[in-house]
Amino acid sequence: MRAPKQIDRRALLSSLLTTSGAFIASGCLGPTLPLPPPDPPDHIGLASGETNVWEVRGHCSRGAVVLVENLATGIISGVVDTDSTGSYLIRIEASQCDDAAVWELLGDSVSDHTFFIVQETISGVPTSDDCS
Repeated sequence: MRAPKQIDRRALLSSLLTTSGAFIASGCLGPTLPLPPPDPPDHIGLASGETNVWEVRGHCSRGAVVLVENLATGIISGVVDTDSTGSYLIRIEASQCDDAAVWELLGDSVSDHTFFIVQETISGVPTSDDCS
């Protein structure tokens, strides 16, 4: 009968460390959650003293680049949340009831678009039925 083979503790420890390192590295390379699209703007209103210039305000990921496109004209305006407040204010040229989209970029991630209608809103609620 053979004697049981002794396990070299250093070889075992080295093997465990190598295996653990591989699992940790593969976790870092795995897929990450996509950047969620921003909520619809909280407030949309005509800029004071301006014709067809609207202020669009809302929340974003902290530090994101936020873009708004007037889908009727194709013009895109944007801002960077440099203060990392998680909010944005973008001025866009538009006519009332134009369709628009907002999205954000953060690092290498790009969110999906959130679509909205350019019309006076307070807390995300239209103040009239003009665009219905």
